[in-house]
Amino acid sequence: MPIDSSILNKRRELGKGGFGIVYEVETPAKLVGEPTCAFKEYLQAGPDELANLQVLVDFRNGMSEPDRDVLDHYTTWPLDTVVDNGSVVGFLMRLVPQHFIETSIAQVAGTASTMRSLSWLAKPGHARNNGGTVVEETDILARLRYCAWMAHVMQFLHARNMVYGDLSVTNILWSTSEDEPIMFIDMDPVRIESRSPAIPQANSPNMESPEKRLDGQSEQDEYTDRYKLALLIYFVLASKTKPSRNLSHVTGMIDAAGLGMLAAGLSADKAARPSAMDWYRYFYAQICAQITPPEINQFTVSPAFGMRGENVEISWDVTGYRDLTLHTPWGTAMDINVSASNTVQISLDTGGRFRLVAVNDHGAVEMLSQVIHIFEPPQIRFVNVPSFESLGNVASGIDVDNFAKHFVGAGDSSWMEELLGREIQVDLPDLLADRALLVPRFPLVDVPDLAHEIFSSRSLSRAVDEAMSAASAEMRGAAVAESSGIRGWIAKRFRKGPANHDT
Repeated sequence: MPIDSSILNKRRELGKGGFGIVYEVETPAKLVGEPTCAFKEYLQAGPDELANLQVLVDFRNGMSEPDRDVLDHYTTWPLDTVVDNGSVVGFLMRLVPQHFIETSIAQVAGTASTMRSLSWLAKPGHARNNGGTVVEETDILARLRYCAWMAHVMQFLHARNMVYGDLSVTNILWSTSEDEPIMFIDMDPVRIESRSPAIPQANSPNMESPEKRLDGQSEQDEYTDRYKLALLIYFVLASKTKPSRNLSHVTGMIDAAGLGMLAAGLSADKAARPSAMDWYRYFYAQICAQITPPEINQFTVSPAFGMRGENVEISWDVTGYRDLTLHTPWGTAMDINVSASNTVQISLDTGGRFRLVAVNDHGAVEMLSQVIHIFEPPQIRFVNVPSFESLGNVASGIDVDNFAKHFVGAGDSSWMEELLGREIQVDLPDLLADRALLVPRFPLVDVPDLAHEIFSSRSLSRAVDEAMSAASAEMRGAAVAESSGIRGWIAKRFRKGPANHDT
């Protein structure tokens, strides 16, 4: 039930912003198990904001005890409203634990304390210069761990239809605690889908989603949260507060699968953005792989043979490595970036086995490929062939005289002339398809073999040559006389004899 402001014992002011003042107060009985908590007193709040505050308080009260413990542990969720003369003036929330506070930040006049937000994690140089806690840019395991915890808490909220809205580097705190490394603050603007009124949710500088920038969409949802979560993951991994166009600052920090997820998370295609659970599973697997020696699950060279100079494809499946080196049978080594693809094309030099070596802080493993066989490409030797000055028209109908100029040197072609001088029986080419050559065969009539009796090899060659020349002329659009074609030539031969043939 609401807490009356009159019973609150204010110890000190913790901070002041545009929406209100935060005080440390003694915890009312049975609210939380800590002796002190924080009271956020509104300077101004509209009816929708106050209505949403009550929705958040009621939602927590209706949660199971284990869920409520998680919510209280990793967020500053509103615990109860505070009223003054019956009107809501603010709410109570958990006090930010001391391990999230930097107590020795260098100032001109001594030191000061401040909450350790993600901005310190994303700017290690700034933290170092101001005497704050530093996570080195190269401490991949620690940065993967913070990303995993961010995704874990965000998944808890999204699974319960909560939309955070104003995710930013200042609204998430981090600590060196093993049990409580992440805390989400400023929870009172969170909306619960289908329960909260339509309150506006802020966008911190440089955190607007593509829907807001491109389409002017003001309402935020799980998909805008997914975009902002991907952006925060980029900041933590890259140690930067502005993303590069090609994600170059995270290349070498995560593998190709992680780069693909990050590109999708920052895209305008909101349906393609990985969920908080997708991110948590990815980082959990990466962390597990990093706390034991790497594993090589598969290493293959395909094909297992080839000629010198030919390419083979080498593929692998390796988990948990920070350094990966491919050694070739001919003594060279290739360092493979953790963000690179898991395949590579290599030109063969000598045969043998390839060797893959994977290393992380916990050890090194290696695997040999199958034996790759290599052979020399065949040697091509040119030999001399007989050359011909002139061949005339052969029975195939090809005028090889046109090709004589391609043959070098003089040669004796008399043997070919003698061969062509013989009368041979040659099947007429199918391509002629000339019905003048088709001799009808009536029953009981002895029809002579016209092809053999009428045509010698020379005359047949000449006939075919004329036919092909006619066809060539027709293709060029020239008119060809019937006597120039084979039909006309054969007609003439039929008119001349033999006289006693009965057709």
